[in-house]
Formats: sequence, C-alpha cells, structure tokens
Amino acid sequence: MGNSSFRVQFVLNYDEYIEVKKLAEETGISISQYCKDRIFPRANDFETIWREFLAKLKIFPSNVEFDVSTVMTMNSWSSLDKATKLSIARRFNKLVKNKEDYPSFADIQIVGRSSSNVTIYKK
Repeated sequence: MGNSSFRVQFVLNYDEYIEVKKLAEETGISISQYCKDRIFPRANDFETIWREFLAKLKIFPSNVEFDVSTVMTMNSWSSLDKATKLSIARRFNKLVKNKEDYPSFADIQIVGRSSSNVTIYKK
C-alpha cells in the first residue's frame, strides 16, 4: 500500500492514560509518537534523534540565526517523518521558552518567525 497511513486506536483506563501522558510529556513528544516509538523500537527513535540534535546544537556557531532544520542539516532533517520533525521543534521551542527550568538553553533566544512560519533562534 506504499505511502498509505492508518489510524490505530486503543482504550486505556484513567490511570494508564495519566501514566502514558506523563511519560510522553517528560520525553517532549506526543502520546501517539511515544507509543509508536515503544511499539517499533528502532535505532533512530525520538530520543536518539533528540540527542543528535543537542550534539549538533552544542557545536553550532554563535551569533548565527537558525531554525531546527538548520542545526540538524537538511539531509538529516529531510529523512525524518513529519511527526518527529514537529516533536523536535516543539520540544526545543518549549525548552528555550522555559529558560528558568532549563538553564542549558539560557544562551538561546527566539528571534522571530520565517516567512514559512518556522521559529528562528540565535545562540
């Protein structure tokens, strides 16, 4: 079926839902992505990609405006699925906005948004 997508649903009780929601939030990804990563473990799961992003961000030059795809490099970024891209971008944005809780991102500011509505940062 090629590029077809399918929705899979399952039922959780309240306690199970709260636990899965908490785990997904701690990871910084959607519940859907969290469950998918657990069902289909792979070498390039979200946490592996996130660690790669952080390593590249650490060596990214200062005083240069960037977006998340720039840090990852376009080749690497284009190989990711849309859900992973959104999860990386949302997690990073949340951490940058909450500097008091995440001091390791204190040197990064949000500059604005690009013409394609992508958040632009500066280190």
